[in-house]
Amino acid sequence: SDAFAAAEAAYEGGYKVTGEAAQSAYLSHQWPRFERLFFEQANGHTFATLVDALYAPLHQAVKG
Repeated sequence: SDAFAAAEAAYEGGYKVTGEAAQSAYLSHQWPRFERLFFEQANGHTFATLVDALYAPLHQAVKG
């Protein structure tokens, strides 16, 4: 999807663009590729479920 591609580009970077992983030794060590971060499960949660739990209330408050 477009959202996945945009998130992957932001995380990994690209031509003349520094990604989030390159700015953090921890992120680049733990999750060198966005796919690994996105699909890995910890305690029954994936990246997508955690993002939804964190940002859905904020989005709902702002957008109504």
